[in-house]
Amino acid sequence: MEHIVMSFKLIELSLAFGLFIDGIAQVLFIKSWWGHRIEISNQNQQLLQGCGGYLLAIGAVLLIIFS
Repeated sequence: MEHIVMSFKLIELSLAFGLFIDGIAQVLFIKSWWGHRIEISNQNQQLLQGCGGYLLAIGAVLLIIFS
C-alpha cells in the first residue's frame, strides 16, 4: 500500500511542478509563450498573464502542500 501512496504523491508533485512551470512561462515569457500556443494568443495579453498567474499560484501551493 505504501508503494501506491508514494506513486500517487509523485504524480501530484509532477502535476504541481508542471503547472508551476507553465505559469512561469506565461507570466515571464508572454511573447514566446504566444508563439507556442497560437490559438490562445488571440486573447488579451492581460487575460493571458492573469491565467499564468493563477497557474503559478496553484502550482506553488501544490508544491508546498505535497512536498
